[in-house]
Amino acid sequence: MFVPTSFMGGGQRLVWPGIDHWATGQQAGELAAMAWSDCRALIARGWEIGSHTVSHPRLTGLNELALSAELSRSREECTEQLGVECRTIAYPYGDVDRRVIAATQAAGYDAAARLSSDLRGTDPYSFPRVGIYRRDTGPRIWLKTTRTVRQIRATPAWRRMRG
Repeated sequence: MFVPTSFMGGGQRLVWPGIDHWATGQQAGELAAMAWSDCRALIARGWEIGSHTVSHPRLTGLNELALSAELSRSREECTEQLGVECRTIAYPYGDVDRRVIAATQAAGYDAAARLSSDLRGTDPYSFPRVGIYRRDTGPRIWLKTTRTVRQIRATPAWRRMRG
């Protein structure tokens, strides 16, 4: 699981450009951030918690200083709050390029994930991930993560259908 650190612990809603209009609609419950204590409980149950930056910006649009701060500060805060080294990050919006990958490596991450309909990939700094959200129950999580569904999502026909 990946957490945007500036939203953690205060009962805040996860709101950033692109989803801010959901803050008061039907999806409002989806936007409630977990507390650090919730994340520590997940770690005790075998989960890995990684960074999702500090404020969830489009990393490719940041200057070098802001990019470095988003990556480094979130890693440091995750490590401090969770009591284990934060080694992974998920790029907000799946937005990544070579410059972001280089900055991710420089910030000390061992691996990074991106959102993608093509769930194949072996690059440790650009491996695909699946978005799992509060509304996702057991069957829905199974559908999102089962091998057959992942293979279908990787086909050109699926990508055309999804637009």
